[in-house]
Amino acid sequence: MIFFCAATTFFRLDLFSYRDEPILFNRASRKLHIFRRRFKWTRPFSRWPVVIDSYDWDCVRGEVKGGAVLMGTVPTTRFQLYLAIADRPGSDTIIDRVPVGGPSLGKDHFQPLWEHIRQYMEADGPPLQHGDTLSRHTRFSHRMAWSAGFFFLDPDYKNQVPSRLGRAIGITTNLLIAPFAMIPGLLAWLSQLSGREPWWPDDVLAAAGGPPLSEPAALALRPAAPPAGQVG
Repeated sequence: MIFFCAATTFFRLDLFSYRDEPILFNRASRKLHIFRRRFKWTRPFSRWPVVIDSYDWDCVRGEVKGGAVLMGTVPTTRFQLYLAIADRPGSDTIIDRVPVGGPSLGKDHFQPLWEHIRQYMEADGPPLQHGDTLSRHTRFSHRMAWSAGFFFLDPDYKNQVPSRLGRAIGITTNLLIAPFAMIPGLLAWLSQLSGREPWWPDDVLAAAGGPPLSEPAALALRPAAPPAGQVG
């Protein structure tokens, strides 16, 4: 019975859950909203709730944490940027941590990433532009390659495993386990097809100024450029 409940829960999480857990930054209200899916092991067939956690931006700070992982047969350290939320402004008591973007073998780019978020919330900095993303695995083909164990198909594989010997060992290992790795790759493909898009409650969208504009609508709101030689 325990195995049946666990298998059903994993099946629902993989194929009939939400595709992402996004974060909404509202600089007008200085609030941070986090979309989270919840599941219950003991209720595999019931409706699972969606939780929107909201925090004050003054309680947020950036943290970079690293941990050892196995890349093929070579152990290495991967880093991740987190938004650490304190129980009150200036407190050292952390009540929640939220990952932002994807993990990386290096941590140099996390400082400008955090600075972009901080300036957007505190200094009227620019939002993400069209085509920009905080996540490294933006294309489904990248995510499927990692889910199936075919790491070497990722365009960033050389940067993640700079050693030529390490890449050779990793690719050889991947090819040997290819027949078994196709199963999680197929599940990743099915998950992308059947997964639901996350959504925001009406009150959260209203506080942020409404739903996101399409690119043509956003460009139409830009002020016209002054004629050449004229200072606006």
